[in-house]
Amino acid sequence: MFRLILLGAATLIFGALSFAQEAGNSTEKSAEEKSVDETKAKPAEPELLSDKDFRAAMNALESANDKLTAAIAAKDAEAAEKHLNTFEENAAKVALYAKKDEDGNELRKKDDYKKWVNQLTEQGETVRKHIKAEEWKEAGKAKAKASEACSSCHAVYDPAGQGRQW
Repeated sequence: MFRLILLGAATLIFGALSFAQEAGNSTEKSAEEKSVDETKAKPAEPELLSDKDFRAAMNALESANDKLTAAIAAKDAEAAEKHLNTFEENAAKVALYAKKDEDGNELRKKDDYKKWVNQLTEQGETVRKHIKAEEWKEAGKAKAKASEACSSCHAVYDPAGQGRQW
């Protein structure tokens, strides 16, 4: 009988210890922990460009484009890489323009605008690949395609060619 009581007591103690250990190692998160995790999971909204910042990014993009063209023509990999970095950085900024059209649609969300900005990024990657391989003719062709995306966008959003009158 004493053994049964001792066995029962040991079982209760072991069960209580197991329960305490499981409670301490619980994977269940508190409401506060869940809230913090949800905040981390949501990507932050990007800061949109004002007209002034957009014009500055466009001017930098145009300058980088011209300098990149010259660096490719000169077969200067170091300068080409430098100007390509500036080109890509400002192409990414242009994608965040906050301007709305006359119907209230944000330009950055319009399909054609997004397509042209994406072409800048894609062609930038292609230009970089050709620069690294010192394939200057191909780098020039890819850079020309990026310029075509610029021209296409300007034809729609700056048809008078007034220079950043967006």
